[in-house]
Amino acid sequence: FKRENDSSDMVNKEMYTFEIGDTSYTLRPEGTAGVIRSFCQHKFYGSMEMPAKLYYLEPMFRHERPQKGRYRELYQCDIDIIGNGKLSIANDAQMPSIIYSIFKKFNFGKFIIRMNNRKILNGLFEEIGLKDQAKEALDIAFSIPNNSVVIEECLVGFEFSLICLV
Repeated sequence: FKRENDSSDMVNKEMYTFEIGDTSYTLRPEGTAGVIRSFCQHKFYGSMEMPAKLYYLEPMFRHERPQKGRYRELYQCDIDIIGNGKLSIANDAQMPSIIYSIFKKFNFGKFIIRMNNRKILNGLFEEIGLKDQAKEALDIAFSIPNNSVVIEECLVGFEFSLICLV
């Protein structure tokens, strides 16, 4: 697979392409494009409940010179939500909950989920039944220029890690 006339960073810097003899090989730099291509090619939109929620955990490869602490091979864990129209913000709001559940299940220890999108935060609080309680805290947090506020008070009594606005 090769895109003609593509000048994006993904093609120019990140695709790990090499040749052995007359054959050119490219190692996968990311997974979302393949998920969408497969979804459409196999017409999953006709056989799956929509919105479709798909995930993968696969090795990916980047050609660019790795920065300190990074490697050319990495594992990407991704959740793609594919809809047939406008998707509810509740779908995005489920992502921190999924991340939280996975991190707890694998006992990653203490962690912080950082978010800076008010719509997603509103959806998240609505999902866990705290929309009204969180409104005031979000109003205050988003009124602070260059906010870096930890919203803890809204989550008292819930088994949920800290949410930081960055």
